[in-house]
Amino acid sequence: TVIAKYNMDKMELVDINFMALPHSLMERGFNHIGGISYYNGKIYASVEGEPDDKYFAGIAVYDAKTLKATGDFYDLPFEEFDDGVPWCAVDPETGYLYCSKWSDAKKLLVYDTNDRMEFVREIEISGVDRLHRIQGGEFYNGTLYLSEDIEDNGTFKNILAVNVHTGDVT
Repeated sequence: TVIAKYNMDKMELVDINFMALPHSLMERGFNHIGGISYYNGKIYASVEGEPDDKYFAGIAVYDAKTLKATGDFYDLPFEEFDDGVPWCAVDPETGYLYCSKWSDAKKLLVYDTNDRMEFVREIEISGVDRLHRIQGGEFYNGTLYLSEDIEDNGTFKNILAVNVHTGDVT
C-alpha cells in the first residue's frame, strides 16, 4: 500500500506515500497495489482486494509529483478480472492502458486513459498458451514487455514481449 519515488542516479529515496490507498478504497476491501505505469504526469496503479471471498480489481490514479491519489478510480469488471489485476502498463504513444487478470489469461484488455478509462478492445494472445502470474509490464519502443513470475526453482524468470497490434507473444 506504499508508493515511493527514487532518484535514478543514486537510487536515493525522494518521496514516499505510506498511505497511498485512499481510505474510501480500503473501506471497500482494497488492500494491495500491484504493478504501476507512468503516463502524462500520472501514475496508474493496479489495485486489488479480497473482501467477502470475492476478488475486486481496479485502477487507481496518482499525481506523479506528489504521489497522492487524484481521486480517480476505475473499477474493472469482475467477469474479466475474477482473480485480480496484478499489473497495468500505459502505452505512451496512445495513452491506452493494457492489463490482464492474474492467472491463465488468454487476452489483454485495453482502456483509454484519455477518455476516463473507456474500454477500447481486447487482444487475444498467440505464441503462448496463456499469460500466467504476470507481475508487471511496461512499454519500450512500441513493444509491451511483461514480467512473468512463473513457479520455478527460483533460478530464472521470463520476460515476455507482446506485439499489441497482433497479440503475438515471444
